[in-house]
Amino acid sequence: MQCRKYAAIKSNDVEMPKIQGEDNPSEEISTKVADNKISYEQYRERFEIDRERLKIVPIPMNKLGEGYFGITYRAELTRNNPDVKLLVATKRAHEKKYKQEILMKEILVMCVMADRKHPNLLAIVGAITSNPMETWIVTELAATDLKNYIGKNRTNFDDMLSGNHKTDEITINDEYNTLSSLDLILFAYQISKGMEHLTNIPCVHRDLALRNVLITERKIIRIGDFGLAMKYEDKDYLSKSPIPKNRIPSHSAPEIINEGKYTEKSDIWSFGLCLFQLFTLSTDTDLYSKEDVEEFMKNNNPLKCRSEIFEFLEMCWYDKPRHRPNFKTCVYTFKCELNRFSNQIHKNIEAKLDLEAKQQLELEKWTNSGGSHEETE
Repeated sequence: MQCRKYAAIKSNDVEMPKIQGEDNPSEEISTKVADNKISYEQYRERFEIDRERLKIVPIPMNKLGEGYFGITYRAELTRNNPDVKLLVATKRAHEKKYKQEILMKEILVMCVMADRKHPNLLAIVGAITSNPMETWIVTELAATDLKNYIGKNRTNFDDMLSGNHKTDEITINDEYNTLSSLDLILFAYQISKGMEHLTNIPCVHRDLALRNVLITERKIIRIGDFGLAMKYEDKDYLSKSPIPKNRIPSHSAPEIINEGKYTEKSDIWSFGLCLFQLFTLSTDTDLYSKEDVEEFMKNNNPLKCRSEIFEFLEMCWYDKPRHRPNFKTCVYTFKCELNRFSNQIHKNIEAKLDLEAKQQLELEKWTNSGGSHEETE
């Protein structure tokens, strides 16, 4: 039996617009997709999936996790050929209306991103929007989020900076249940790559955190949870956030909390907190300020990285956004760190990412427009 790994995210009771005919979408959805620079006709042609073609088979006791917007479960997805199945994750939004609306918005944002896929960004397969009471978004599946992954594997951490490893003998270890100094740099590099690509769309994530950074069984990073993401025209500035202050993530940059301003540099602030958690092997979600970090450093183990990386991390927390690095600089910084281990390591991770990118292109076969293709290995 063939089995592929993507994900389906489900939301019941979403206030979906009623489709009044094949070529007459309601004003609500038409406006939403227009705001995200995609027409409903373009969406339907490329991303709509008939409900009967999406078979969700629940698997008991297979809860993957619970986030702010809903619970995620593992399931199986079947289609035309019963021997071809997709291993998926199903996420049902919590019943609060604004959380359901955010899940709907995530569909639209990811559809816009679909033309510019990246192996370090979670890719959409399609969605079901024909039933006002039941909406599905279908994406790739990852093994877990990076916060949980670090928590489960930190006790077996392999410190390659201790001097017990010969540089020319260090290679990428694809075994899922292992964690090393090199892995941390690889994770930071891949998050940087994904966020640089997102910035160039241009788009701000607005909720970058380890719980929203996924990892596959091949240890490839997928940045996900785009429910708060926003596409915009001006790469350098975005303000007047529609997110109420009491719903702004507490790890947000000061300009967000004080003025509601979102830019690449506000995502950089959150990236700095991701780096801190990575290089301290910490899963403490209460560390949201520089003062919290300083107190943590006084009472816990030292960083699992060189001092220069911590200095770079602190640059992400400069009060003035213009003094923080951008994601292009982050990519370069961690590429240099990879090359400190071995020049071959950077080449190897890039080769892995190229392969992942090719596999993402296969996702288009699972929509109605790609449904005539039979999946073969």
